[in-house]
Amino acid sequence: MMAIVDSPPTECHHNGMTQDEIIAVGRTRTRFIEELEFARGLRRKMGLTLNEMGLLLQASRTAVYRWEEGSRIPRHRTLLRYAKIVERMEESRDS
Repeated sequence: MMAIVDSPPTECHHNGMTQDEIIAVGRTRTRFIEELEFARGLRRKMGLTLNEMGLLLQASRTAVYRWEEGSRIPRHRTLLRYAKIVERMEESRDS
């Protein structure tokens, strides 16, 4: 018979991450998706299509769509380019 443990295990089977680390990743992903939703809205306000954003990011239209919908996360370098483009769009919108 197995003993019931009151406290959760400190390590999970998901890549050796603790439960706290998994929760932190989930929160980060949620914030990230919210930021991409903001970027999508800004892209639309600026009149850029998915194809045009893809060209700026050197990515496919489908990739940009998936990032903005939150089903995929871009690579770090692409994410940095994306952030710079959004920053420029914000600046041009505000001026």
